[in-house]
Amino acid sequence: MKAKKLPNSILGLTLEGKRLDSALLKRGRGGFRLQGSASADLSLDPLVDDPELVGREIKDQLSDAGFSEKHCAVGVPLEWTLTTMVTLPDMPEEHMDGFIRLQAEKSFPFSLADLSLSVSRFENPEGDKLALVTAIPLKHIDLVERTLNHAGLKPVSFTLGVVAQQETLADAEDPVVLLFVNADNVSLLINGKGGPVCVRTLKDAYVSDDPLKRLRDSAADPHPRV
Repeated sequence: MKAKKLPNSILGLTLEGKRLDSALLKRGRGGFRLQGSASADLSLDPLVDDPELVGREIKDQLSDAGFSEKHCAVGVPLEWTLTTMVTLPDMPEEHMDGFIRLQAEKSFPFSLADLSLSVSRFENPEGDKLALVTAIPLKHIDLVERTLNHAGLKPVSFTLGVVAQQETLADAEDPVVLLFVNADNVSLLINGKGGPVCVRTLKDAYVSDDPLKRLRDSAADPHPRV
């Protein structure tokens, strides 16, 4: 993912569909500290509507929340991602990255030059060596960057919002399953020792669109669409 040196204060932004979550962080002793947060539902879709109009709406929402910081770290939706699992052969380490990229290129419907890639390598209980390859189309990131520029913001990094959580689990000895409940889907992160082993969006996780939503019972519907 794209990254630059972080400033002394930064605005954290997370996009999930038309929902915008924001938090202002300032550097202090021991790291960054939360100064305030806000959430808003956008009327425009960042992936569909005109970047200038979306940027203007984001600027207005942040102004209403009292945020004036320009530098921002952006968490993008999990549903934008492509993933593939690669079984790693017994080969010299210097050839491993090339092998992973070759297998990923066979799996994804885009050229690797058009994707931002992240690789998490791990070993399953059976002793198989595997790599989870996660990719985001660069056109999505470029579009969001243009939109945020229209909002007067300066993005310093882009990452998957849910995958960022796995850094807090780096010392966990056992696998951890995290569910992130969003407005129209549920994001799933399974973190093993050393990094994520599964990231997925459950699109049909809710029974209905009622104001009080209820998660689908897997016993009643054992094969929800993913």
